[in-house]
Parts: sequence; structure tokens; C-alpha cells
Amino acid sequence: MAGPISGVVVQPVIGMLSDRCDFKWGRRRIFIVLSTIGTVIGFIGMGRTKEIIRWWTGRREWDVIRDAVVALAIVSLIMLDLSINASIFLDDGADVATAAARALIVDWVPTAQQNSANAWAGRMLGIGNVIGYLR
Repeated sequence: MAGPISGVVVQPVIGMLSDRCDFKWGRRRIFIVLSTIGTVIGFIGMGRTKEIIRWWTGRREWDVIRDAVVALAIVSLIMLDLSINASIFLDDGADVATAAARALIVDWVPTAQQNSANAWAGRMLGIGNVIGYLR
């Protein structure tokens, strides 16, 4: 239930904050950067939970660190979910890369060139998806 609940809460809040944001990088860039950092930290936490707890506590016995490993995995999952939902706020149901690209296009490209910029963004995202699936 963490995914739907965080989506219902995080996306409208981040959308509202970004509409009112007055940051020098632009309205949405700071949210994209912060959600990317949160996603990376969440993935690292999910992938290396046992090693992080062993490093943090200095203990190696599984029985001693098991509860801490589970807690860090849950926290990492929630952080990952929140940061991904924060980056999707811009486009209902679209994937993260599409939402971020569209937001930057709207914020930075002149109105007369937005159709062309959206077309190029769609092409590049499509090529990236194809390359990703060929792996």
C-alpha cells in the first residue's frame, strides 16, 4: 500500500510546491535533482542493505543484524517510492524520464519551439528505451 498512498500524497504536494517554486535553476529542476538523488540512495539502500548494516554496526552475525537489515530495507523502499513519485508529479501516469523531459521543455524552451522540442525528446526517449531493451 506504500506506492498508492505515497502517490496520492506526494504527487499533488510536489506539484503544488513546484508551481510556486522560485529557485534560480527553474521551477522544476530542483525537484528533479532531489528526486534523482533520493532514487539513487533508495536503490543503494535496497541493494546493499546487509553490507550497510554490517558497516554501520560492526557486527557480522545474521541473528544480531536481521531486524536492522529489515528496517533499512523498508526505509529504503519507502524512500525509493517517495522519490519516484516526486519525479512523476509532472505528468499523470507517464514514466519518470518523460515527465522530467516535458517539464524542462515547458520551463526552458520558447513557446514557438516547444512542439519541435517535444518531438525530439520523444525520439531520444524512444531510442533510449530500445537500447535499454536490447541489453
